[in-house]
Amino acid sequence: MKTYRILSAITMFVLCAVVVSTGWAKSIYVAPGGAGDGSSWASPAGSIYGVLTDANLAAPGDEIRVKGGTYTGEPNWDMSTAVKGTVAQPITIVSYAVDGSAPEAGAAKIEDNKWKYWPGSKDFNQIFDGLDFKYTGTGDYFQVRGGDVTMKNCIFHGASPYVPVFNFDDCMLGNWTFIGCLFYDNNTQGGWDGQVIYVRYPPLTAPETYSFIVDKCTFVVPDASYISNAILRFKKDARYPGIINVSVTNSIFANSAQHAISDEGTTTTWAVEDYNCFFNIANGEIESGKALGPHDTTVDPQFVNAAAFNFLLMQSSPLIGAGLGNANIGWDQVTQVPVELSSFDTE
Repeated sequence: MKTYRILSAITMFVLCAVVVSTGWAKSIYVAPGGAGDGSSWASPAGSIYGVLTDANLAAPGDEIRVKGGTYTGEPNWDMSTAVKGTVAQPITIVSYAVDGSAPEAGAAKIEDNKWKYWPGSKDFNQIFDGLDFKYTGTGDYFQVRGGDVTMKNCIFHGASPYVPVFNFDDCMLGNWTFIGCLFYDNNTQGGWDGQVIYVRYPPLTAPETYSFIVDKCTFVVPDASYISNAILRFKKDARYPGIINVSVTNSIFANSAQHAISDEGTTTTWAVEDYNCFFNIANGEIESGKALGPHDTTVDPQFVNAAAFNFLLMQSSPLIGAGLGNANIGWDQVTQVPVELSSFDTE
C-alpha cells in the first residue's frame, strides 16, 4: 500500500508538471465554412484568423489544422492581437488534405488576405506549414514589424504588380525563417515590379541581433523584365543600430532585370551565402560587390514547365543533389514539399 501511494504521488506530480509545462497543447480544426468550436473535423471553426486571435481557444503549443480548400473574406489579418506561442511551444498552422486525413502542402489556400505583424514584437513564435497564399490586390501582402515566425513549405503567388510580398519596413524585430518555400507570379501583363522580400531597416535597439534565414526556396517569375528591383533586398537606415544576421542557402533566384540580392547597408552580417542558383539575372547576382559563394551557380535550373508555373526540377537538372548536404537546390516537390501539381494556379 505504501508503494502504491508513493507511485500515485509521483504520477500526480508528473501530471501536474505536464499541465504546467505544456498547458495541454491541443489540435484545433478549421475548415471552409466551418461554424463549430474547432474541437474536431466534425465541428471545425471557419476562420484561421479567428482561431489565432481567440485567447479562449488558441494557446502556446497548439496545432491549428487547416483543411484543404479556399479561405477568403478576411481582408486584413492584424497579428497584433494574435495569441503568441513560445520558443519551446510555438503555435503551428498546418495545411491538411481536403478530407482531413493527413498534412498536405498546398491544399489549404488563403486568398487576398492582407497580413500585418504590428506593432513591433519579437515573440510571435508561429510556424506556418504548407499553406498556399495568393494575393491579387494592391499594396504589400505581408507588412512586418514583428518576428519569430517560420514559413515552411509554403507557396506565395498572385497577379499583383505591387510588391514586396513581404515588407519588413521601419524595423525588423525578431527572427524570420523561410524554408522550402516557392515565390512566383502568374501575371504576364506586368507582374512584380519590385523586390519580393524587402528588409528596409535593421533592428531598433542596439546591440540586438536577429536572424533572417532563407533555405531551399525558389523565387521566380516567367520573364526577367517583370522585376525592376532586387528579388531579396536589404536596405540600411542610418537612424537605427543593430544587426541582421542573414543566411541564404540552397535557393534559386530566377529571372530579374536587376540584382537577385541587394545589400545596401552596413548592418547586414552574412552568416552564409552559398549553394544558390542565380539564373537569368541581368544586373549582377549580388549588389554591393559581395562575391558569390564558392558553390553558387548560374546554370539553368531546368524547371519542368515554367510557362505553366510548374517550377519543379526536371530529373536532368544540375541542381539535384547539388546543395548543402547533397540536398536539391530550390523548392522541390520530391524532397521537401509534396505539393500536387493541381495546386498550381495557371490563370
